[in-house]
Amino acid sequence: MYDVIAVPAPPVPSTIEVQARDGWNIPNGRVADPDPTAVAVTEQQIQLIFPEAIKVAPATGWYNCHGLTFATRRTFVPPWGTPIGNLVESILQRDGYVALGTAPPRVGDVAVYRDPQTHEVSHTGYVSRVTGGTIWVWSKWGTLAEYEHPAGVGLYGAPEFWRLAT
Repeated sequence: MYDVIAVPAPPVPSTIEVQARDGWNIPNGRVADPDPTAVAVTEQQIQLIFPEAIKVAPATGWYNCHGLTFATRRTFVPPWGTPIGNLVESILQRDGYVALGTAPPRVGDVAVYRDPQTHEVSHTGYVSRVTGGTIWVWSKWGTLAEYEHPAGVGLYGAPEFWRLAT
């Protein structure tokens, strides 16, 4: 795993109402945009390390990967500095997602990446396309940009895939 996401951004004291399908409030918060100079340096590193990753949206602190995946780019999920714990598992369960196991993913499925040591969720995105046997994931890398990349290419290892049951 690589540590090129450490572009700090100060918290912005605000939260918005984001709910799972069952009405449960998803903890969230807003973050200021990261320093543009630090972003430029980090994005150059990403280009060198992961040339397959395609930048598709600019860096912003407004939301993180879970905010992209579960809150339509509106907020950080969970708030900045809060441990993720089992939050993503709760969202997946409450929203009615099921793990695909060995079934092939399709566009719109959620990609969930886990820390290899702790097995905690470290990253999420969604399947944006499947071409020639390659599964492409669209995700947000910390406070940096959104990238489209092959599922196993990037900072987070290989994902598991989830699909809405209904």
